[in-house]
Parts: sequence; structure tokens; C-alpha cells
Amino acid sequence: AATLRAQTVEDTSFTSPDGERVLQQEIVVDASLTEVWQTMTTSEGLRTFVAPTITVELKTGGDWFANYKVGSKVGDPGTIHNIVLNYLPMKMFSIRIGLTDFFPREVRDAHTLFEVLMFHDLGNNKVKVVDSIVGWKDGPGWDKTYEFFRQGDEATLKVLYRRFKDGPIDWSKK
Repeated sequence: AATLRAQTVEDTSFTSPDGERVLQQEIVVDASLTEVWQTMTTSEGLRTFVAPTITVELKTGGDWFANYKVGSKVGDPGTIHNIVLNYLPMKMFSIRIGLTDFFPREVRDAHTLFEVLMFHDLGNNKVKVVDSIVGWKDGPGWDKTYEFFRQGDEATLKVLYRRFKDGPIDWSKK
């Protein structure tokens, strides 16, 4: 039962007391806290499971660039530019989400979406990763974006789990 739970992304989304939606998902991965932290907060680590092209400056105000196309480089069409807000080593990492032209203009122009990743050492080489996105507003464009991130973040957390189970992704085979 514990193995099945570890492979499952749990949706723990909620509405805050002031009525704001919080998109929140969790997964337990089989790795040490140090391994998970390095994998999720460094360019080299993120390249092992998120995208083939990623550069991250782990510092307040640092740039976080990603492009999901194999063979791409930072700055090519489709490059995502997030900004690191802050971090607490081995505990929390947060970014302001930068949206591409794929998303509705009202959502892109609001600049209100922030992602917070929290890391909880459960012992026995298990870490719970909690991924939350805040800053949602109401409307069809916001609902479409929320659903995109709900599905996308669930898929990313599952790939994170597999990264520790099966090893890094070989982007040359994609």
C-alpha cells in the first residue's frame, strides 16, 4: 500500500479563507532529501526529468529558463522565463511563473501566479514534495490555465517519481 501511495499524485487543492484558489499536489519519492533538493533546484538536476534545456540561478531574483523542445536553447521560441523569488535550503523553493503566448492574455498580463515547492523529509529515504500554485483569479481564461497546470504539474510529479525509480531521462532518445 505504501508503494502504491508513493506513485500517486495526491490533489490537495483548496480554497483559502479569503476565497483564493490554491492548486496543490503532492507526491512521495524514494530518495534522500539532498537528492530531491539537488534534482529540483539545479539546472543539472532539472534536466534529468523536466526538460532538455533548463538553466536556473538558485538565488533570490535569479532566472529560471526552460524549453521543452529537444535541441533547443534558452531564448528559442517556447522558452519559459520564471523568476526565483526565494528559497530555504532543503525546505522550500518559490518562483514567479512566466507564461508564454500559449496562455490567455489576461492571465499573462496579471503576473500573479506563483509556485511554491516544499520538501518534507519523511525518513527512510522518502521525501514528500508539495507543489502549490497561488495567485488565481476568476474567469474562463483563468480556469483554462488552472486546468493546464493541474494536469501538467501532476504529470511532472509523476516523472519526478520515475526519475528516482528508473533514472534520468535520456533526451537524445526523445
